[in-house]
Amino acid sequence: MDRNIDYLIVGQGIAGTILSYKLLKKGYNVKVIDDGHKTSSSTKAAGIVNPITGRSYVKSWMIDSLIPAAKRTYKDLEDELGGKYFYNHNIVRVLGSIYEENKWSSRLLDDTYSKYIISDYDTSILDEYYKDVESCAIIKGGRVALRSLLIDYRTWLLENDALIESTFKSKHLVVKPRTMYYNDVEVGNIVFAEGVQSIDNPYFPDLPFQPNKGQVLIVDMPNYKINDIVKHGIFICPIEGNRYWVGSGYERDFEDDKPTKEGRTRLKDQLDHVLKACDYKIIEHISGIRPSVKGRKPLLGRSNIHSSMYLFGGLGTKGSSLAPYWAEHLINFIENKVDIHPEVDFNRF
Repeated sequence: MDRNIDYLIVGQGIAGTILSYKLLKKGYNVKVIDDGHKTSSSTKAAGIVNPITGRSYVKSWMIDSLIPAAKRTYKDLEDELGGKYFYNHNIVRVLGSIYEENKWSSRLLDDTYSKYIISDYDTSILDEYYKDVESCAIIKGGRVALRSLLIDYRTWLLENDALIESTFKSKHLVVKPRTMYYNDVEVGNIVFAEGVQSIDNPYFPDLPFQPNKGQVLIVDMPNYKINDIVKHGIFICPIEGNRYWVGSGYERDFEDDKPTKEGRTRLKDQLDHVLKACDYKIIEHISGIRPSVKGRKPLLGRSNIHSSMYLFGGLGTKGSSLAPYWAEHLINFIENKVDIHPEVDFNRF
C-alpha cells in the first residue's frame, strides 16, 4: 500500500469509476475506496443515454457536448479493459397523446434536433409485440452496460493496486492544516463520489438532494425480437441475450432501498398492460436509491470546510451520459484552476 497518494476517491459507482480512471490515465496516484457497491444505484440502472427526453421531447441539457465525451470515454475503457460497454440503440417512444404527437412533429422540423432523430423507421414490428401503437418517436440513443463496466473496472483497480475494499469512515480521516491522513495513508485530495450517501457527508452539509427509489425487473423473453429500447409507458431495454431491463417511474416516499412486493406487482402489471401475448420470466427484481438533485443537474465543487475535499455527485438517472464530461471538468477545476461551471457548482443553492 502506498503511504502517499494524490487522490482518494470515495465510491465506485459510475461517477467514481469514470473520475478515477481519468485521473489514473493522467498519471496521478489514485486509490478508490468502495465497499462492493452495497449502496450503488449504478449497478441497478439500465445506463440509457437518451438525447431527447420528457413529454415535450426536448434535447437533454448540454447533450451536444455530453454524448461525444461519453463515447470517447467508454471507447477508452473498452480498449483498456477488453470489454464492450457502449451500445448504440434506437429509442422508440410510443406517443400517447395528441400533445405528444404535436410536440414530436415540431421536433421533426427543427434542424437542431435532426442528428438525434430517425425518420425512416419501420414501426410494423412493434405491432407484433405491443398493444395500442399508433405513432412513435424514434431517437438515436444508446446504452452503457453499467454492471459489466463496474465489475470489470473493479477487477482492473485490484490488479493495479488502486482499490481499498472497505466502507469509508470519517473517523479514520485526520485533517491537518496542510495535509490529510486516511488511516496511515497521506492523501493530497479527497473526492466524494458516494451517490446518495453524500446526503450524510459532514464536509458538504445541506446539499439539495431529492433522493428517489427505483424498482426494476430483469426478465427473460426468448420470443421477443426487438433490439431497440422501447418506452410504452414502461421502459423495456435489451441487456444481454434474451434478457431485458424493465423499469418505470420512481418513488419519493420509501422506507429503505429493498425491492417490495407492491413494486414487483406494479411493474408486472405495466408490462402485461402493454405487451401482447409474449411469454416472459422474471429473473430478478432489484431496486436502488437514486441520488437525484433539485434542478436535476450534478453537484460539483470544493468543500467550504476543507480546501482539499471535493464533491462529484448528483448525477441522478443520467449518470451514463453525465459522468464522462463532468469528470473531466472537475479535474480541470482542481488541477488547472478552471472555474467551475455555475450550473453544476453545488454552491448555486
